[in-house]
Amino acid sequence: MSKSQNIRLIIITACACLVGWVLCYYLVVLPPESSIPPESDLYPSGPFTYDYTKILFGLPFEALSGNNAQFLEWKDMAYKEYMKKFKEIPISTLTDYSLEDISKQLQDDNRAYALKRIIMPLEGVDPQYGGLLAIPHIIRPDRALIVAIHGHEEASWGAPALDNFNNKGWMHHLAEAGHLVYAPISMYHEQIKNLADEYSYPLTWARLVSDSIDFLQTTVFKEYPHNGMAACGLSAGGLTSWLLMAARPDINAAVIGGSIQPLNFLRNEYRIKDHPDCWDIPWLDSYTAIQSLIAPRPVMIIEGRQDSMFPRLTPLERNSWFSGSQRGISTEEFVGGHLLLLKHVWELSGRANNLTVFIHNDGHEFKPLPALKFIDGERNNHLFWDQANE
Repeated sequence: MSKSQNIRLIIITACACLVGWVLCYYLVVLPPESSIPPESDLYPSGPFTYDYTKILFGLPFEALSGNNAQFLEWKDMAYKEYMKKFKEIPISTLTDYSLEDISKQLQDDNRAYALKRIIMPLEGVDPQYGGLLAIPHIIRPDRALIVAIHGHEEASWGAPALDNFNNKGWMHHLAEAGHLVYAPISMYHEQIKNLADEYSYPLTWARLVSDSIDFLQTTVFKEYPHNGMAACGLSAGGLTSWLLMAARPDINAAVIGGSIQPLNFLRNEYRIKDHPDCWDIPWLDSYTAIQSLIAPRPVMIIEGRQDSMFPRLTPLERNSWFSGSQRGISTEEFVGGHLLLLKHVWELSGRANNLTVFIHNDGHEFKPLPALKFIDGERNNHLFWDQANE
């Protein structure tokens, strides 16, 4: 082999090695970024287009700019309109149930409550529909029955939230404090798609829970003394709690975690790949209109500083299943446009101290200890109760 041939072979070998190293670097060394599909395979990061022509229901300026009488006039009209939409969802009637003690499925016996599985077959949705009922060994009849609703991240969708009790999560702590705790199955998706396409996922979830409460009040709940009802929820379970409480005047108080995001931020910036926009209610102008129907009943909102939805300038990061966002939620829309507006609504209703926002230093979490204090009657004289100041 000639000298020129040797040089050519060396050059070819070096080039092949360089190409191989580059391919190895981008395919192996950088898997997080390289695993993110191109925008054409996912969707462009927001802002997304949204059809606002469907919106029929909102909180008008006139309801807020006048006196208590003007607000109550709007509220009465709005409640009737909301309940019309709530009740027209065609859900089958619950007629039968079974109750099974599943306490032995828990990881230890050192608990202050028994756990029972309720099954209420629901035609067209789930033959195993129902949930879990935590019954304290020593029942406190002066304490509320708590309806505890989980979100997407806490249990398998359309399945009982057994892990929350097994892992001593927030539902477990509510029961340990002496409250009856009803944890209905939530986050149905494919099972209710036809209903959700017409009436929305959140409203359908709330209606399912409400129907189950109606049925259980005449069967199971009456066997255990309690003092009224409260609602607790995290994330999409928190949104469901807002809608449920707005529809049910018999829910005396609520604690709602990780669920104060502005609806228009979600519409313009937030998409999950291969997942419905199950935070949306197309006929609704903003969540504030529904939340205002609850005033003046007591509500605590729980938000974490490390939650990705806490107000900050940083956009949400894009990954293989999430669109990312062009911006973060602003303090102006989180506080000024939402929380202070709700505070004004509660003031118009004559109970400003019944609305509290508990800010903690963690992430997308429900905090049972402040929730229990609030449900059991402790009130804060300020809108914000900040853990960082304690």
